[in-house]
Amino acid sequence: MPPRGSAKKSAGRERARGKKEAVRGETARLKAESLVQRGEELLAVESFGEGLDMLREAARLAPGDAAVHEALGAAAAEYGDPREAVAALQAAAALAPGEGHAKFMYLAQLLDGPGALEAARAGVAVLERDAARAGERANEAREVLPGALCTLAEVLLGGCGVESAGCAEEAEGALRRAGELSGGLDPEPLQALASLRVEQDRPAEALELIRRSVSLWLPGYREQLEEAAAARGAVKAAGSAAAGATAAETPSVEARVEAAKLLLELEESTSPAVRVLEGVVRENDGVPDVWYLLALALHAGGRLTRAEEALERGEALLAALGAEGAGEGAMAEFAELRSAIEESQRALEAAGEEEAPSED
Repeated sequence: MPPRGSAKKSAGRERARGKKEAVRGETARLKAESLVQRGEELLAVESFGEGLDMLREAARLAPGDAAVHEALGAAAAEYGDPREAVAALQAAAALAPGEGHAKFMYLAQLLDGPGALEAARAGVAVLERDAARAGERANEAREVLPGALCTLAEVLLGGCGVESAGCAEEAEGALRRAGELSGGLDPEPLQALASLRVEQDRPAEALELIRRSVSLWLPGYREQLEEAAAARGAVKAAGSAAAGATAAETPSVEARVEAAKLLLELEESTSPAVRVLEGVVRENDGVPDVWYLLALALHAGGRLTRAEEALERGEALLAALGAEGAGEGAMAEFAELRSAIEESQRALEAAGEEEAPSED
């Protein structure tokens, strides 16, 4: 028989041990939060290695904290090893599967195949639930949801393409929902739908959609469309459905380059694509591919002198990269375009004609 009072003493020791563990846990949590804050401050000033180390230590101290793992995963996705990012974000998703959309949307971009699709759907589901609630959280979810739906559509089409009727239908539904949520004033879902229509070999619909998208942010484009429609005797220009609306925020460089590609493929005039690409190079003149596209658009429009100048800018950037950095494919494309421009110049001279005037 155990000594009298031993059970009480044992229970007391357990309570004391539990209190100590709780204090240690709270201390570790607070230290982890401090490390996350400091790590993100370091990342903001481009001390990437030290900042990531801080976040790794935070995750070690607080292995059950989803927010800490998410912070590490997001940082690793931007500045570190994608494999580390996936592991940290998956840990965050396992710890908080019904809260926070960002970790899922990161995973949708980092993973391939079914994993990417599962993550994108999970992120959209979290946002849909949050948007259905009241308060500030719901407002934030409604602002972010259109972009998440566009990501879902991108993953669907990248995974199984338009060949799969189910994927194409779900992607179109996501893009239409994104457009409805933004009141038709977000260029991204319209541009994504235009790309989908190109893949479906429906160029007339694609042209209308990319016009509507670009007219939301490219100054004067809507008015240009309306003037052209009036000259044809049309009642209303395609792409003027959002006439009078506040201009949308200018899309990212990547989105504008993709818009220019669609305009080059679908528009009769090369002028809109040229305007978009010239805006991009004014913002960032260090990307050879953008100069190549600009030269291509200018050449297609018969503006040979400007095409040659744009090509030379791109060629100089390629030369700075060197053969290994530039890649054989890029160098071959530039060489082919240069030959085409020179051939057009010779043909123009032989005919005694002048190059096309600028439409801009």
